[in-house]
Amino acid sequence: MRRRIAAAGAAALVALSLWVHPVSAVAPTVRINTPGNQEVVTKSTPTVTGDAQMSDGRILEVVASVSSADGRPVPSAHRIAGDGRSSVSFSWTPSLPYNGQYTVTVRASGEDEPVDTNGSESSETSRNFAVEAPPAIPRDVKVRTDPDSREVDVTWRLNKEPDMIGYQIQRSVDGSEWSVAGESDEGFYRDTRTANKGGKYSYRVIAIRRGATADAGVASQPSESATTTVPDPPGGGDDSANDSPGGPDTGPSGDGDASIREGSSGSGGSGGTSGGSGSSSPRSPAISRSGRVDLSGFGSLLDQTRAPEAQPIPRPDGGFSEDLPFEPRTITEPVDGEEFAVPEGGFDDASSNQADMLKFMAAGLLLTVILMHVLWLRSEVERVPLETVPSSGS
Repeated sequence: MRRRIAAAGAAALVALSLWVHPVSAVAPTVRINTPGNQEVVTKSTPTVTGDAQMSDGRILEVVASVSSADGRPVPSAHRIAGDGRSSVSFSWTPSLPYNGQYTVTVRASGEDEPVDTNGSESSETSRNFAVEAPPAIPRDVKVRTDPDSREVDVTWRLNKEPDMIGYQIQRSVDGSEWSVAGESDEGFYRDTRTANKGGKYSYRVIAIRRGATADAGVASQPSESATTTVPDPPGGGDDSANDSPGGPDTGPSGDGDASIREGSSGSGGSGGTSGGSGSSSPRSPAISRSGRVDLSGFGSLLDQTRAPEAQPIPRPDGGFSEDLPFEPRTITEPVDGEEFAVPEGGFDDASSNQADMLKFMAAGLLLTVILMHVLWLRSEVERVPLETVPSSGS
């Protein structure tokens, strides 16, 4: 009877296993809403939003991470607990101090409900985007006129962005339109053209950092302007060239047209006359209306930013170290007009070593002589046997 019941139970289990097939887990679906694919974000803190869903299951965790195509440092991955929900929304604002190309990846993992049959399932999706945040407006622009040379020194506070390329300094003479005076990669610029003609000189500074790609830059808005008065040179100035001292200015592109029309990009300064939208004067060839910069004229600054860091000059060897398998350092000293290689510290070390070696050899010779004498005595004793001493009873 028991055998029949056992056989019936086994048959029932086999039939149940054939009839009820385990349902495979459906992996979560992940969707990224922002940033858009190939979108260029104009701030260093893009917002990553989206959601993860899992029908017939629950979300265990959502992990969002960012990677840099240029190998720039990125923040740690952001984790969101699923808390057993079937739908999880996420929002993350990573801080990306460098401009460039990035990829955001979101991965979600979950399991079936009510009974997990296949273990945890996961899926992920990615988005490519770029960061092109303009640099901050340069601050604390100051000017100073050298009373002797009549040259003007322009200084300002350096920006803190890690991928700065340089600064463009712009000049306005006696209220004329702004023109490019020069470029600098530090917080200082000396305008030497002012020595040829006196007048009221105004200056403003534009910061330039790398853009979304290595061959493009992005510019800040102009700084507040600073003004100084330059006295006329002795005998009057040379007005034969043009209104700008020292001849016509050329922009970074070198085409001779360096004037800038304000308006669409705005200006933080008040030292010059705004051209307005009706002005026919074009904007600087280096900086477009959108704030993007053509870096073809900034070759010297780019070379400096791309140059490898200067390696420190190695310090000379401090001499012999017992911890290192090196020979003592020698120095060259002139003796009677000729140079000789002399060990550092002189020849004292060599002479002392020689004396130690002689002592060792003398001790060895002495031991050898003593040993030979002992062997000779032994052979003599064995060769001539001692006479037998008669006993007292014989």
